Amino acid sequence: MIFRKNAVERLLRFDLIRFLKLAEITQYSIIAVIFALLIGTLINKNIPSTLDDDKKPNNVLIISLETIIHISILIIVAYYLKKFVAIFPFLFKWVNKKYIPSYHQESAIGIAIGVGYIFNKTQDKLDNKLDYLTKYFNL
Repeated sequence: MIFRKNAVERLLRFDLIRFLKLAEITQYSIIAVIFALLIGTLINKNIPSTLDDDKKPNNVLIISLETIIHISILIIVAYYLKKFVAIFPFLFKWVNKKYIPSYHQESAIGIAIGVGYIFNKTQDKLDNKLDYLTKYFNL
């Protein structure tokens, strides 16, 4: 197998610019985690779920609709959370004048990692709905 020399060199290079890119991803991940944890917990706490009500029979149509609404809310919140977190400046941009923050969307990568992981962990009601639907449809 033949590798392109430039691609291998870029992969293995660890200079100040690479360090700043990783620092930027880390910074935005941490900020996103903090806000996603707060907002994700509030969403999960306040969103209704018919699965929580033992008195009502489970209706797959209602649970499907609740799931779609729940996911839609998370998408909208993630969209605006990305815009909000991007307001924060990169703390270490002063280290190298050649470094252009978010030139290759480093902030977006960090935000996506932070929000995605935390929303996955905080949305117990959504997880329960998806489990129910998966069992219902034998998936």
